[in-house]
Amino acid sequence: MSGKTMLVTVIGRKTGNRYTTPVHYAQRNDRLYLVSRDARTWWRNLRGGGAVTALVRGDTWTGVGRPVTGLDDIR
Repeated sequence: MSGKTMLVTVIGRKTGNRYTTPVHYAQRNDRLYLVSRDARTWWRNLRGGGAVTALVRGDTWTGVGRPVTGLDDIR
């Protein structure tokens, strides 16, 4: 993927299935910030925190993802 696009994999809360999708991201130190439209549904599986696997520039990252949706929180 490019320097602005990565693959993220999340596990469905209801189905337990793995979903992988390309997303735009920004990196700051050891954190990745992903950007997605509200219309996309993959990020809803991260409400309350959820396991995430990310493929970034050939490296695999694992961690916990949490959605931020309010404009005040994003700022």
